[in-house]
Amino acid sequence: MRDLAFLLGRWRGKGKGFLPHSVPYEYEEDLVIQSIGQPNFTYHTTSYIKRVPKHREAGFLKFHVDDQIQLNIADSLGTCRVFLGTLNDLGRNIKSLVLTTDSSCRAPLYRQTHAVG
Repeated sequence: MRDLAFLLGRWRGKGKGFLPHSVPYEYEEDLVIQSIGQPNFTYHTTSYIKRVPKHREAGFLKFHVDDQIQLNIADSLGTCRVFLGTLNDLGRNIKSLVLTTDSSCRAPLYRQTHAVG
């Protein structure tokens, strides 16, 4: 986990988002990556719109087979994702972490039923 230690700490940023059938919006995000004394790091994010918490994610970051990096995330909407990627050393103390996913799952949406006719 030493190679990923540069990620430890609290990170903050601003962004712009959009959803289908919605107007674009601006948000702020807090990201906290911590060591818990195990061979993985915890990952927690909270996204805010106008200082009101709107979305949360939690998960774990660890090394996988063949020196791949694995990030497992569950979010407040019920979606779980597994990301895999690589850590690249670009020299001059610059590192690049690239993650992609092809594995996600989501709980079925519950919609209240009603009688028609």
